[in-house]
Amino acid sequence: MMGEITFRLLHLKQFEQKLRAYHGYRRDSIVRWKRQMGISWDTATKVLAQLKIIDGTEIRQMLKQFTVENKDLFSSKDCFICKFGRPGKSGEILLYEFKHGCPEYSRCIIEAWEIPSLPEKSRIVFVDDLVGTGAQSVEYIDGTLNLFLNASHEAYLLSLCGTPQGITHVRANTNFTPMCCLLLDEDHYQHYRRSEVFNDKERLMINHINDMLKAKGEKSFDKGLLLAFYYSVPNNTMPFIWKDDFQYADESGKLKKWYALLPRRY
Repeated sequence: MMGEITFRLLHLKQFEQKLRAYHGYRRDSIVRWKRQMGISWDTATKVLAQLKIIDGTEIRQMLKQFTVENKDLFSSKDCFICKFGRPGKSGEILLYEFKHGCPEYSRCIIEAWEIPSLPEKSRIVFVDDLVGTGAQSVEYIDGTLNLFLNASHEAYLLSLCGTPQGITHVRANTNFTPMCCLLLDEDHYQHYRRSEVFNDKERLMINHINDMLKAKGEKSFDKGLLLAFYYSVPNNTMPFIWKDDFQYADESGKLKKWYALLPRRY
């Protein structure tokens, strides 16, 4: 009863309406998610307000704007568009959104198996949703895509969002030119080391909770983001947003399972 009263007093229904944009959101999750953290409602509502969920309409608008700003690249007859990553992953969804958001360039869309037969000096734009640390992008480029590309091809990685660190890592370690629609800079989007949103006490508490949700020896891609796409949450987002059913030990050493606000689908 008290949770529902608090929910109404703090106008959390508006946040639930926002969270419904995420396809994996579970109704009335906010109170349960907040209760397990031991943080104030003031801090919790700051997290909820800062959390950005990019839906299909916004994705298409972002891609459309990018093609307008880079018309020379996309309008050229030697430009081709391809998904980035393995089948069924985010690159496939982004290619679908690109096709419907930028139908004038649908003629340019190809499958990866067509790359070896493309003309010399073709420009190939691979689309994905996020370059976070850049490590996974570099691994896929070196281990897969460079087997298809020939030396004359100009390759680009267009990500909907990207961190400066990830973009730099891809540029320095591959033959691809990285580009992104939204740059996730440290001051506005990465909240662990500095933040315009959280005070020092809140930031330390948030850091502690998220550190608790990382397995020992696990390679961390966490960049302190508060970001989701309508179909999934990137692993560069704070774990306390998405790491559902993760077993952890609380302050007393008792084993529990985390209840995520937005369970990550893949």
